[in-house]
Amino acid sequence: MSERPPLWPLIRQQVRCEGLKLWRTPDFSLATILLPVIVFALIGLPSLGHSSIGGPALLASYTSYAVTAVMLYSFGSLLAIERGLRVDVLMRLTPVSPLVIVLARLLNALVFGLLAIVSLLGVGALIGGIHLEATVWLGLATRLLLGCAPFVALGFGLAHLAGPGAVTAVLNLVYIPLAVASGMLVPLDQLPAVVQQAAPYLPTYRFARLAWSAVGADPSSGGSDLLWLVGYTVLFVAFAVGAYRLDGRRFA
Repeated sequence: MSERPPLWPLIRQQVRCEGLKLWRTPDFSLATILLPVIVFALIGLPSLGHSSIGGPALLASYTSYAVTAVMLYSFGSLLAIERGLRVDVLMRLTPVSPLVIVLARLLNALVFGLLAIVSLLGVGALIGGIHLEATVWLGLATRLLLGCAPFVALGFGLAHLAGPGAVTAVLNLVYIPLAVASGMLVPLDQLPAVVQQAAPYLPTYRFARLAWSAVGADPSSGGSDLLWLVGYTVLFVAFAVGAYRLDGRRFA
């Protein structure tokens, strides 16, 4: 009975292959990096001058919204398109496990997420006139990067269950209520009481708290929010792997 090859070399090679595929599609790469910047420029920047919560807190709110949106939509939609073109059929003919494929896609998405975050925070500093210490900028970028992982995995899972023509509608149905109910777009104290009570259990709320705490807008936030997001990452990676396997049954 042959031994299984080590997991990490397989993940590393798959990360390389997935990365080459993405970078060789410059329209997707540029759109993924620039979309959060565009979202913030259209929605966040006009609100900086008359916001009651302050520029840094508003930057944290809209950057958390823009980053999670691009992680969920860009990579989820790309995966759904590949399914429609039957690109995934080739991968299913290889001995690569679903976990390796999902983790490789997740790591590549985080690279794009880092580039998007740096661009987004640069716009906030240079155009929005938000002045923070270097350690605060670094802390905000790090928390945004660490916290966006569960949303990438969620997008992968939903993309395996929805068809290419329906994936955007499904993502909207899931993400927009999560974003609104977490206080990213509307202050939480302005939402109905039942939403305020449910918010602490939402991944978007925990992610937004990480961003708020980085700029001092929510000092009560701490390691518990990161632990919640780690738990959601494990849960959504398992969901994505299960959806991948379930989707594979159509070829059985």
